[in-house]
Amino acid sequence: MLYDALKKNIVLGRRAIQNKNIKNAHNNLIKAQTIVSELMNALDMNYPISEELLAIYEFMTRTLNEANVQKNADNLESLLEIVDSLREAWQEVSRQNKGKSSDLFAAEAGVSVE
Repeated sequence: MLYDALKKNIVLGRRAIQNKNIKNAHNNLIKAQTIVSELMNALDMNYPISEELLAIYEFMTRTLNEANVQKNADNLESLLEIVDSLREAWQEVSRQNKGKSSDLFAAEAGVSVE
């Protein structure tokens, strides 16, 4: 799941900043930004939830960018909380929609399958 990879890269980026490993911090935060970008690209804007998710993803992108440029890990903890919440919500939707076709499931979740 993309949220797992996103969390992993934020954690690794935060740790690298704390350890003053600028290169690893940069690489992991860029990977996290790339994942958020993919999540944004997957949104189907025909659904109201997509507007809300887009706002969250835009916030995450700004926060990751600021943390990377400033090499400041202070705001990364709040991102981890957001990622955990989104992951839990997605898992709950998945549990509730077991047995539905993947296209229908994705449409109900506001995600484009194209």
